[in-house]
Amino acid sequence: MLNETNPDSNEQTCPLVNYLNVSNNEFTRSKLFSFSVVNEISEDVVDQENFQQFNENMKDTLPGLTKNEADDAVTEIWNQLVESKKIVYEKELNERTFIHTPSGKLFRWSQGINNGNWPVTGRSLWIIMNNYEKSINDEDIKLKDDGSIWVVPRCSTDWQQEYIDLMLDRLIEHLAIVNDVNTNRVFLIGISPTGGDGVFQLAPRMADRLAAASVINRHPNSASPLNLRNLPFAISMIGQNSNDKNKSAARVWAQSLEQHRRENFNDGYHYRIKIGKLEKQRHDTILWMNNHSRNPWPTRIVWRHRGYLSEKRFYWLALPIAEQVKNGETIVAEVRNRKNIYLEQIPEEIKALAIRLSDKLVNLDQTVTVSINRETTTTKIFHGIVPRTRTAIEQSLEERTDRMSVATALLHVIWSSNGSIVSCHSPANTELACPVCCLRM
Repeated sequence: MLNETNPDSNEQTCPLVNYLNVSNNEFTRSKLFSFSVVNEISEDVVDQENFQQFNENMKDTLPGLTKNEADDAVTEIWNQLVESKKIVYEKELNERTFIHTPSGKLFRWSQGINNGNWPVTGRSLWIIMNNYEKSINDEDIKLKDDGSIWVVPRCSTDWQQEYIDLMLDRLIEHLAIVNDVNTNRVFLIGISPTGGDGVFQLAPRMADRLAAASVINRHPNSASPLNLRNLPFAISMIGQNSNDKNKSAARVWAQSLEQHRRENFNDGYHYRIKIGKLEKQRHDTILWMNNHSRNPWPTRIVWRHRGYLSEKRFYWLALPIAEQVKNGETIVAEVRNRKNIYLEQIPEEIKALAIRLSDKLVNLDQTVTVSINRETTTTKIFHGIVPRTRTAIEQSLEERTDRMSVATALLHVIWSSNGSIVSCHSPANTELACPVCCLRM
């Protein structure tokens, strides 16, 4: 049975759409284009024999780009994107104000550019969370003449609100397009009381956007460091401005980071903590941060979700349906040997997960295997070639204007309502039918 028909309508409905409880249009917008089943699905959903034959016929014929073609496509699509957005973005940057449309909140900032030439790879961007009206040209926070950009958002006490993440994403995107900011060189610093508290919250949520983060003289409150596996993090408690409560909390956070590092085989969770009356502590912290660059394709990621609808993507994982995840739920995934992907921890609520792929993470010329842990067993749920496609590149840049983290191939994993697992990938030819139901997507 390859098609299902709604008795109350002339339209046919894909059984995978029923799994996700969304309409055909919503399913299409999610860009889940072509599917291949690799484990048993109940017979009332699909004719297994016909479907497995479809897989055999298709596995070696799915169209895709070569690595060089994909690299050229990234350059072409990126250049088109810059050309289409640069004039508008320049105007918005000159106004130094964004408006968050749903809430009507204003996002303002001050900005400065250090003298000198910047590297061919692009400028560094330093975001200083500081609600005091201090000059961003203070000598203790100024690096050498490297052409770097400094911005100071003026958002008072709103650092912990969800719209701040969206506005900072927008600011990074604008500066990358207009001012040649290298998105692997974006740094976040919390200096003032509310700015420092905010960075404790923002850094874990935006860890995949940052090269390093630091907090000076503030308290983490309820923030968790779990997401900081691939983000170097510095804590400085300096002189009389740092009370005993903050110092104690800083030590607890450092102990938590150290514990996470040991649990990850002494890998990741790179941190620096300095407590005491140390001269030039702020400047030394910035020099330490400047030694780091973001890796947008780490082999292991730990994603503790905050339950925000905007929190749809973290490094090479994405949630087509963000509403699936509750605050505090954690996803853990790892790539081994550039070909084996292990979903080590997945919350029960998740029914769909997108795996964003690049040759920087896996060898897309070879077969890729995806396995998932369920209780005490590990099940292989996908084994095959995932083609590089223009669709994947365009979708990646549409989601986030970040050339350094562009995915050139997409693999979707879907859990059915009865616990069966369906995996799917997006081919270059989006006119292909869904092989489960043979409906055009």
